[in-house]
Amino acid sequence: MRAAALLGALALLLGACGAMGGAGRLTADDGALLTPAGEPVALADTWRAHDATVLVFWGSTCPCVKRYEGRVAALRERYHDGRVAFRYVASNADDDLAALTAARAAGREVLPLVKDPAGVLARTLGVISTPTAVLVDRAGAVRFRGWIDNERVPGDPDREPWLEEAVDTLLAGGSPRAATPVWGCTITRSLTEARRCTMPEPEPEPVPTCH
Repeated sequence: MRAAALLGALALLLGACGAMGGAGRLTADDGALLTPAGEPVALADTWRAHDATVLVFWGSTCPCVKRYEGRVAALRERYHDGRVAFRYVASNADDDLAALTAARAAGREVLPLVKDPAGVLARTLGVISTPTAVLVDRAGAVRFRGWIDNERVPGDPDREPWLEEAVDTLLAGGSPRAATPVWGCTITRSLTEARRCTMPEPEPEPVPTCH
């Protein structure tokens, strides 16, 4: 029941915030990304070359991102045969190239990190918070969007590895669950923009609100 309620709340949230987008398929024109050095990156070159591409939306100051960095690194190590590519995507307006360079210097770049200028890719994919994960197949189709797992409290015995299950299902030729609940830090669209959407605590029944 709890899982069903969470999934229902997610659907309401995504519907209420529909103006933020939610692409079912990427194209070669999606994602005018930059490296931390300011060089252009063609995201299509990545997803076309791998059976699965995982985009984890990242923020330099988000505590949820920091808590999951080690877990994301472990996932990347698990899929070390070249079939799966991993990328961090920095879409926050206040995560400029200088902030990304500082994060790299501090050893926080456990995945290749790219800047999403003006949050265009985040809007295209309907991503509103970090660390949301998006799984894309070789054709550019979005196959999963959600959180890495449901472990709100470290050590939760009821942890469900949502992203890992989605990747395994896709690699096996199946259809992953398309979406899961998301929490975390709202992606800033500009330095002066207020929060737009939020997912409150899930107990007893989560009700999404948008501002």
